[in-house]
Amino acid sequence: MYAHYQPAITGIGDRFGYLIRRLLLGGADPQGLSFLTLGSLLRVPLEAVLVPLGLVVTLWSAWTSRKNRRDESPVDTRLQLGIVIWWLATMVAIGLWLPQDWERYYLPALPPTVLLAARGIVGLGELLSRRARVITSSPS
Repeated sequence: MYAHYQPAITGIGDRFGYLIRRLLLGGADPQGLSFLTLGSLLRVPLEAVLVPLGLVVTLWSAWTSRKNRRDESPVDTRLQLGIVIWWLATMVAIGLWLPQDWERYYLPALPPTVLLAARGIVGLGELLSRRARVITSSPS
């Protein structure tokens, strides 16, 4: 009757494993289905690099702006930290509750995951532009 019936996921470790594999590591099944596919570089899914990079860049930015009292608006910092909290709360909630490996259960985690990947891209761009400025402004 059900062509793609998935058995219930019983252990908490298994639930988090499915969640991480589906969202960040390119899939949990032999077909390699992933719900966030940004491509791969050297056979590593880009989302596996960009989402943790986005987390690090966001937390680093919030910490340095608070420490140095930069000109960055406190609203920007709160918004970025809000996205991190949204992502963490969603991942924990889905990880604790995930009944089966069905696509619909992963959907609430996609928006904050994509936003963190975008923040990782922006952070990488900022790093590369800073390095380019250092290289072009250094005396030869």
